[in-house]
Formats: sequence, C-alpha cells, structure tokens
Amino acid sequence: MEITKRESATKISVKKSFPQDELVKLEKSVLKEEAGNFKFPGFRQGKAPLDKVREKLIESGQWVEALNLALQRSFLFDWDQKMALTEGDMIRIFDFKSAGENPLSIEFVCEIFPRLKADTLKKVYTKANIGEKKNDFKVEAKEVENTLKELQKRRTVLQPFDGAVEKGKDAFLKISLTGTDKFIQDILHCGQNRLGKDVESTVIGMKEGEEKTVKISLDEKTLEKNPQLAPLELKADTETELTFKVEKIFSADEPELNDEFAKSLGDFKDLKDLKKKLEEGILMEKQQQEKDRRREALALFLLERIELEVPTSIVERNLEEEKKRAQKYLDQQPEDKQKETIQTIEKRLKDEIKLQRIIETIALEEKIIPSEKEIEEETNRILAQYRTKDEAEKALGQVEDFKSRVLLSLTYQKTFDYLEKINKITEDLKNLN
Repeated sequence: MEITKRESATKISVKKSFPQDELVKLEKSVLKEEAGNFKFPGFRQGKAPLDKVREKLIESGQWVEALNLALQRSFLFDWDQKMALTEGDMIRIFDFKSAGENPLSIEFVCEIFPRLKADTLKKVYTKANIGEKKNDFKVEAKEVENTLKELQKRRTVLQPFDGAVEKGKDAFLKISLTGTDKFIQDILHCGQNRLGKDVESTVIGMKEGEEKTVKISLDEKTLEKNPQLAPLELKADTETELTFKVEKIFSADEPELNDEFAKSLGDFKDLKDLKKKLEEGILMEKQQQEKDRRREALALFLLERIELEVPTSIVERNLEEEKKRAQKYLDQQPEDKQKETIQTIEKRLKDEIKLQRIIETIALEEKIIPSEKEIEEETNRILAQYRTKDEAEKALGQVEDFKSRVLLSLTYQKTFDYLEKINKITEDLKNLN
C-alpha cells in the first residue's frame, strides 16, 4: 500500500495492489456471500454453483458493485491490521478507480481522521480550568410556593360564567384592527394587566357577545411580552383603534391547596409531604443544572485548546441528515436566514464530532470501559419505557444495535465523570454520582 499524495490534513491518495491469488480469493468470497440472494431451480438457496451466481450477478448488473464493496472492505481490513499510516489513522473511502493492471491496482481518495496523541492530550485535560465551583445550593420557600401554584393552575377547571367580565375571570376575546380583516384571539386573565390597564378597563364590565371599539396605545415592553399580537402589526407607543369582542367568559375554579390536593397528584401522604418532595426535586434540579453547566464548560475548554481538523465528508454526511429533519423549519425562512441556520448547524456538528473524538481518545488512554452489567442495566432501563419490544425497536432500532449506542453513551458519561473528578470540580455534586 502506497500513499501517493497527501492533499490536506485530512485527505490523501492511496494506491493498493492486489496479487492474482488474492483476487481469486476475493472473488470467491463475494460469490459465496451473494449466493443466498438468488434462487436456482434444483438447488437449495445459497448452495448453487458459484459460476451460476456470477452469471446472475452479471445479468442483474450487480457484479461490479459487489466486487467494489469487497475491495473496499479488503482495503480497510489491511489498513486496520498493518497500520499503514501514522498511528492508526481512521479512514473513510469515498472514491476509487481501477488502474487496469494485472495484478489489479486501485487508487483511493481517502479522508482520514487523525488519531490524537494521548500524551499531548493528557497535558490539556489534566489541567482543565472552568472557574469557581458552586456549592451553596438552597431552595427558598417562595420557589416551593411558586411550584405549588403552578401545579394548582394545571389542575384548575374552567367553568362557563354567566355574567359580566370582572377581576378573577377569564375572557376569551377576539381583538381586531378596526376597519381591517386582521384579528387575533386571546384569553385575558382579568386582574393580571398582561395587556395593560387600558385594555383591562375596556373589557371589564362587558358581557358575552358584546363588542367595544376604543383607541389604545401599547408600549414596546407590552408588545414584546405578547408576541401573539404580531398579526395586528401594532407600533409601540402609537394610538391605534382596536375592536374587542367578548366571545366567552370563564370562571377558573382552582382546587384548594390541602392534603387531598397533594394526594391527588401522586404518592404523597399530605400537603407537607408534597412540599418536602418539591423542595428535594428543586434542589436536585439545581444540582443537575450546575453539573450540566460544568460539563458544558469542560467541553468548551477541550474544544478551544485541542487542535483537530474534522473530515469534511463526516460533517457533510451528518449535515444532510440534520437538514432533512429541519427541512420544514428551513422552508419557512428567507434564503439568507436559511444559510445562517445551516452554518450554525454545521458549526455545532463539527464541535460535536471533534468532542466525540477527544472523549473517545481519553477513554482509550484511561481505559474507561463500561461493564457488561452497566450496559445491560442502562439498556433495560430505557427499554422499560416502552410497552413492547416491537414498540421499542420501532423507536430505537434493533436491540443489539441500540446496545452499541448505549455503550458509547455510557463511555461518554463515565469519561466526563473522570475528567470532573481529576480536576476536582464535582465535590459539591458527589451525591449525584
């Protein structure tokens, strides 16, 4: 195997020659592999003579492609075993051509993903500096009360109200730009002044079906907080004539915050127990947010200080998948905004691929390998979220393939745990691990 040209840090041209006896073996392996894809009268599937299989492949136009794939696999195996390039560079073949010689020579254009040098990398990740750690996690009584109010709001039942709009009632409004066909529908919680005092004073006292046209000016802050008003094209601090129609009036019946309410939410003994569990949950959320923040800071530290060029073919392949998933969103944007969004996605992908390579190298260097038990437990934990195996495989793919993703995910987590530990940045989070 010969490197004929190094075009860039990630792209090279390579030439490999296959001796005649190696080609014969390769051809035979291809025919045996393809035999099971065809049926021949008088022969069990996969047991037909190889010359018949060759004829069938040639007839169907698949012979050349089958050989090409086998040649690529042979090249990759040879590369992996003999380490023809520097310290186990990884490759992806995306083009090749026959030189027409006997024995056969193939010229490949390859992209390589250079392996990071462990000793150089270690000098960086053992000296990560992500600033002061936070260890004063506290939960204020107000935070618990606000969470309780949110739960209360979610359990609130709206009942039709027979009367005029008043504070504490919800008015379902149609708000129109007078003299135009522009309008929105909105629910006004009277007493909160979300749309300003002028709007509330206009609506209060109105009955279901009643309309009222008034001139109103809304400030910039109010317009920013209420993006649903955008179709009316209102200008800040500019008096505009609007028509309000009350379509429905509701009374919000909030459940009382008592022991029965607590029990209705789940396995809680009483309201005191619910408050205690909410406090614990808020504390854990704060701790997790801090842990996530540290890991994000650590990832940024590694990305900024470790030089590694990511092969364009890997980025492009992932970018195409991302664009397919975001196509509906992209179609709704103007052309310049689309380009900006795609550039943002591409930058994120490059960072993710680079970080994965860094983490994999650290894991290899430090021998961070999840145990079979850990992989099995994590796999079962995720699968338990689905009712049947078929449902799980539809969402996650084949279980065996999914296990390999679990292995990568656990390796990633354990490597970050290791990095945080050696940099002494998780002392305040020790109860989470």
